[in-house]
Amino acid sequence: MARKGRNDLDTLPRLLPDSSIIAELKALTRDQDRLIQMQTRLVNQIIAALKAYYPLALTLVSKIQQEVTLAFLLRYPTLSEARAASVAEVETVLRQAKHPPAARKAQEITEAVQQAHLAADPITTGTKARLLVILLQQLQPLIDGIALYDAEIARLFVTHPDHVLFDGLPGAGERLAPRLLAEWGDERQRSDSAASVQMLGGTAPLPFQSGNFCTAHQRFSCIKPLRNLLYQFAWQSTQARSLGEGVLSTEAYSGQNACHGSAGLGESVGADHLCGLATAGVLRSHDL
Repeated sequence: MARKGRNDLDTLPRLLPDSSIIAELKALTRDQDRLIQMQTRLVNQIIAALKAYYPLALTLVSKIQQEVTLAFLLRYPTLSEARAASVAEVETVLRQAKHPPAARKAQEITEAVQQAHLAADPITTGTKARLLVILLQQLQPLIDGIALYDAEIARLFVTHPDHVLFDGLPGAGERLAPRLLAEWGDERQRSDSAASVQMLGGTAPLPFQSGNFCTAHQRFSCIKPLRNLLYQFAWQSTQARSLGEGVLSTEAYSGQNACHGSAGLGESVGADHLCGLATAGVLRSHDL
């Protein structure tokens, strides 16, 4: 690298930092990703605790991180407490959590808990119920914090002039679009081609050859949040006819599976997006 800097110093482009909006947006989105990972870990621990002594609760609710689920489990952390509650009491808890069909759902829960179910021993029930309450109390403020991050990211995202381009990408929802803008940046001269962006994001495979043997390895020297984002965007784009189905149908015709198709789509995201930015006038023609 030192020799490269000495010999090609005049031809190396100047590396300019991103704007303050992009820097703040990147910090917010990456911090929120860590909070979402913490939420996933807590949800998995809650599910494991319920499976140990109260598996019926997992069939009564759809998602652990919903407000109505947290309210119900905090009010009735054990099967015996749920059995002792009346339909009116369960309905009150559901209504306070803003569950739409509260009366019908309360009747279903009451009938389900009154049926015969396998019960854990008192020690397991007592210890795991205590653990469940602690985990639920940790999960609630974490969910509220993630919602606050969503609001701030959305507010900051619309202040950038390029938000319309990223928001219009197929499959880019409320969370992927700000992350694409944050990881892509607004310094367009940093990448001279789509291939450089693919290598930076780790979606371009690394060729390896030894004698007559030739293969491709995964590229580990890359920006990990960008690589994760590109693969998420590639998967979401498979739901859109304009971008995903063409790549997947080509891979299926050639005998590859859907996993290879998603990977190929992730590698093509860089080129397609650069072309879209160039069409909108954000990039110069010789940047492609």
